[in-house]
Amino acid sequence: MTISSKPKYLFGPVHSRRLGLSLGIDVVPMKTCTYSCIFCQLGRTMRQTITRKEYVPAAGVMKELAEYLEQGGTADYLTFSGSGEPTLHNKLGKMIAQAKQISTIPVAVLTCGALLFDSQIRMELAQADVVLPSLNAISPDTFRLINRPHGKLPIAWIIEGLTKFRREYNGQLWLEIMLVKGMNDHPEEIAALRATIAEIKPEKVHLNTVVRPPAETGAAALSDAELRAIAAELGPLAEVIAESPVASKSPAQHRLHPELVDLIARHPATLEQIVECLHDQPEQIQFALDSLVAARRIQMRHHQGKHYYTAASEMKASNNHS
Repeated sequence: MTISSKPKYLFGPVHSRRLGLSLGIDVVPMKTCTYSCIFCQLGRTMRQTITRKEYVPAAGVMKELAEYLEQGGTADYLTFSGSGEPTLHNKLGKMIAQAKQISTIPVAVLTCGALLFDSQIRMELAQADVVLPSLNAISPDTFRLINRPHGKLPIAWIIEGLTKFRREYNGQLWLEIMLVKGMNDHPEEIAALRATIAEIKPEKVHLNTVVRPPAETGAAALSDAELRAIAAELGPLAEVIAESPVASKSPAQHRLHPELVDLIARHPATLEQIVECLHDQPEQIQFALDSLVAARRIQMRHHQGKHYYTAASEMKASNNHS
């Protein structure tokens, strides 16, 4: 399925480790976020803010989504996610409501959870079927080390917001913890996370680690054995997220060059992951990737024994200042 022109705000569907075939809906410019996490696969945050506004036109987002659906597009989830923190968009609630009006596909929101202390944002997110916030540390020093938050975001506010949201929200709350070796994997931090998880009461706790090239080279991954041991410490809700993409039941059709650039800019991936997502011949995708690297539209980075294709640094800088 293709839409009449290259989408500005939709990407994918991509294969998500947690959401299956996920149609991404990107509502903020590249790297506009409340945090500047050391592990972020999209690089450092260049536009760090807690100010909500209409960063991209909500009407344009919904027009693209309606056209996608009208032309037979499908997905397991419509997922507000992408280049930054979606709750910064001041019309997110209206977009979630409209998405549910025009489609029966469940709506998910990927968020760092930093702004859930705001009752308005909690009310907007309550319309979603699944909300997937992150919580990577409890101690203030570790929180600042890993997430590098906006100066007006103490960890106590984040925990309070998550706890209040859980009490008010009737949907599925899936908490993600990104573990960075030597930073938030020590026993004291894990014990604090376990206590806070018991307070928040999510349906699921997903453990992740630095599997894609991070913003900072010092951010390193935990081993599978280390992840499993921490999952056991955190209790029965915790599970390690598998790296393998979920198989698709409804493959989407893509024109390679523009779709590759758009996909990789938001979701760095290996050749194998791109083949799974785009459902095209590996040789054709490799040829397209090689040509895009040669043209400096994307770049290849080596991380944890794998080759990842990521957005070129020049393209990231251009997007950050658009």
